[in-house]
Amino acid sequence: MGIQQISGASAPLTAADLRSVCSIDASDTSFDGDLTNLIAAANNRIEDMSGKAFGAQTWNLALDTFPDSIELPKGPVTAVAWIKYYDTTGTEQTLDASKYLVDLISNPARLVPVPGLSWPAAQTRPNAITVQFTSGYTTIPPKILQAIRTTVAAWFQTRETTDLPVGVAEMLDLRGGNWGFA
Repeated sequence: MGIQQISGASAPLTAADLRSVCSIDASDTSFDGDLTNLIAAANNRIEDMSGKAFGAQTWNLALDTFPDSIELPKGPVTAVAWIKYYDTTGTEQTLDASKYLVDLISNPARLVPVPGLSWPAAQTRPNAITVQFTSGYTTIPPKILQAIRTTVAAWFQTRETTDLPVGVAEMLDLRGGNWGFA
């Protein structure tokens, strides 16, 4: 299994949003480059740790075979564009969307064949199946934005991107895995 980001969202916060948090005068743009880099780093770190996408992103998930249920690892999933696969003759096919169900309520989101049907036979090869989907919050939850602000402020103060600051994992409930604010 492999996952590849096809397109991504812009950073959820700007340098202007972070100046006051970092004790920088609102009109002082001299640190904007540093803040922009720290925002991107904090956003990426927290996305990676949480397994969530914080803005609209398009992903391709590659699988060698069809499992019973295809779990989509980056949430919250908002849409599935297509499922493509190589049939037993090696010809790429696009699976008709009427042949599978998209479950966006489960965590992680998943795809299953329509009752009474099964997945088609796919060629035995690496990455025989590809699912393209879109994920990301339409409106980023306030506690995620606060976690990014807190992380950027701590990193700006120490001038290094170390571990997440104390309290950020708890703020996001990363240890408990409770992401019920989707």
